[in-house]
Amino acid sequence: MIFDLLATAHDFASADQSKLTDLVCELLRAHRRGHHLLIIPRAECDWLADNLDLNSKERATLSRIRHDFTQAGGLRNKALVRVSIEIAHKSGPVSDGNRIVVGLLDAATFDLTERAQLIVEDSQYDGKLYQAILDAVKNNVQAPAVGFEIRNGGGQSAYQVWKQQIDAKRLTCLLVDSDRDHYDQDEKSEVKRARVDAERAQWPFAWALCLPCREIENLVPFSILEQLPFALDKAAQLHALRRIEETEIAGGVPVEQRFSHYYDMKNGLGDRPLDERLPENVVLWWEGKIAHGGNRPCYTGFGGHIIRHLLEHTPCLQGFLRYVKSESWWNIFGELFALVLWVGFAPRRNAT
Repeated sequence: MIFDLLATAHDFASADQSKLTDLVCELLRAHRRGHHLLIIPRAECDWLADNLDLNSKERATLSRIRHDFTQAGGLRNKALVRVSIEIAHKSGPVSDGNRIVVGLLDAATFDLTERAQLIVEDSQYDGKLYQAILDAVKNNVQAPAVGFEIRNGGGQSAYQVWKQQIDAKRLTCLLVDSDRDHYDQDEKSEVKRARVDAERAQWPFAWALCLPCREIENLVPFSILEQLPFALDKAAQLHALRRIEETEIAGGVPVEQRFSHYYDMKNGLGDRPLDERLPENVVLWWEGKIAHGGNRPCYTGFGGHIIRHLLEHTPCLQGFLRYVKSESWWNIFGELFALVLWVGFAPRRNAT
C-alpha cells in the first residue's frame, strides 16, 4: 500500500513526540522491508531528520524517500487507494476519495505497517498463481514490487480468516472465486457478508473481492490448457469448447460474457441435470452454448489439479504469464487486479 505522511511543521511540533517518533520509525521500517511504499514531501523529511531521534538506518531510509519524492509523489493521485496519515486528524479512519485518512493516534495503535494480507480460499496453488500474476502485471500500476502475505483458511474458511484479520486491525484483501454460472448472476452472499463485517467494524482497510469469472481456473485460456499434460485425454472436450468460443467470436459476444468464463473447468457438466441446479434462464444459456459445441457427453471437466499442473509446467506457466501481460487480458481483469495491486503496492525490499 502507499502511505503518505502529511503535516505542517506546527502539526509535527504539537504532536506527542514519543508517539510521532515511534510511528515514523515503524513507517520507515515498513518501507525498508518492502511492506509498504512511504511517500513524504521533502520539507517534511527535513523536519523529521532535524527533530526526531533516528538511528543511522532510519536516516538513510528517510534520505532515500526524500530523494525519490519527485517521482514517487505523483503516485498518490494515480493510486486507486492509499493511506494518508494526517498528524492532526483525530476523528478515526475516514475514506476521502482515493485516500483513507488516519491520524497519529490511530496509526500508532493499528497494525497497519505490517505486510498486507491477501486471503484466498483453500489451495496453496491458488496463492502461488495469484502471486505470479501480480508480479507479472505490477508494472501496469508502476509498482516496484507487490508486498502481500498470502494466506488461506488452513482448516478454516477464508471468511473466518478475513474476520480475524479485521478484528486484528490488519490491512486485508479477500480474493475468492465468484462461483457464478452466468454473467448476470449476482455476487455470492459470503462476499456481501464479508463487506458487511468490515463496515460494522468501521474498518475501511479491508477489501472483499471476487473474480469476474467462475473460478481461478477460468483465468487460464484454452491455448494454455491445450499444452498441459492432461490435454491429450481431453481433446474432445477442448474441441467442443473451442467451437463454442469460435461461435461466440463470430457472433460478437463480449469477452466477459463468453461461456469459457463460467464453465466449470474442474467438473464439467456433472452428473445431475442442469435444470436441477441452475435457474431456467441459465439452463437455456448453457444448453444453447452446448448445442454449438456438440458432443454433450465429452463435457467432463479437467479435474481438480489444473492450477498445480500449470505451476509445475514451466513453459505453460511462462506462456500464461505472457498472456496476462496482454492488453486483452487487462481489459477483462484489469479493474480487479489493479485494485489488488494498489493494496499490495510496495517498494523493493531493502531499497535503502
